[in-house]
This record gives sequence, structure tokens and C-alpha cells, in this order.
Amino acid sequence: MANMKRRKGDVALQQSVINIALIVVAALMILLAVWFAQKAISKGSVRQQESFNNLLKQLQNVGSSGYDEDGKTYGTIILTLDKGYRIYGFSESTLQAGKDTISKPAVCGDQPCFCICDRVKCDRDKDAKLVNCRISEGIPASKYVATPDMRHNEGKDYGSDGKYFALAGSFEKMLVHFMFNSKNNVLTFSDKPLN
Repeated sequence: MANMKRRKGDVALQQSVINIALIVVAALMILLAVWFAQKAISKGSVRQQESFNNLLKQLQNVGSSGYDEDGKTYGTIILTLDKGYRIYGFSESTLQAGKDTISKPAVCGDQPCFCICDRVKCDRDKDAKLVNCRISEGIPASKYVATPDMRHNEGKDYGSDGKYFALAGSFEKMLVHFMFNSKNNVLTFSDKPLN
């Protein structure tokens, strides 16, 4: 009888050890899955940030190759944008994105700036996250617009110049053309050649 009780105790102990081992393995698998997911997300964000920095660097060099007889200069850049993010070019205090009015983030002050945001609204509140905003120092433009037919450009017409500069969606690589007109200080973006 004592032997039977000991065997039942041994079986119960073995089962407990197996259960604990399974819980530890499951927890490790969950931790690994979370780690890999975060690594994948951060890689996308790094690519997006590098693309954004490259855009600003390119725009700061606008005009360095000279202007044509109409006072225009041209350039191209490859942009990357992660799903759910937007790039805005604020040249005024607000811009209209379809039905939404987006206010220029306070960090920009009264300066023109470019921002990456994770929602339509680009501000630090409970619903949206301001990912990055950079004042457009050295970028010789007072107004940013995009051609009306540019892919990923949201919103209504922005005067006679097309639409404001606001890209949304997800694209691994998108070739963006830009033109700076020194006569009216307008920097225009398009996904088609502008010259």
C-alpha cells in the first residue's frame, strides 16, 4: 500500500515538473515572438526614418546645381513609408486632408516643417503620435504642394498649385520628383517627372 502511494506521489511530481517545463517553454516562445516582432517593426521604422532624413537632406541642397532660365531646379528621391504613417509638409499653420484639418505641430513654431505622423492628425494627444518633426532649415521654400494626381497624396485641391504635400499609405520604395520655383518660392512634389 505504501508503495502505491509513493508511485502516485512520483507520478504527480513528474506531471508537475512536466507542466512547469511546458509553461516555461511557452513563456520563452512568447517572449521570442514579441522580440522578433519588435525587431521587424523597428527595422521598418529605421528605413522610414532614414528615408525621411534623406528627403530633408536632398531638399536642403535644392538649387545647389543651379536654376534654369525659368528660375526652376529639379531633383528626385526614393521615399519609404511604413503602413499607417504619413509625411506632411507644413508651410502654413494648417492643411486640409479631405475632411480633416491638420494643425501644424507646436514644435514647428512659425517655421515651415516636415513631419512623420502615425495618424491623420499630427499632434501629441491621446489618439495620435508625433513621430518626428523637423523645421525646414535651409530648404528654400515657403509653400509645399504636390501635384493633384500624385499617388498617396490625400486631400482636396490646394489652390491652383495642386494639393498640399501629404503622403499616406505604405510603400517600400516610391520615386518622388520635386521642383523648386525660385520665383514664387513653391516646392512641388510629384510621382511623375516635373520637367
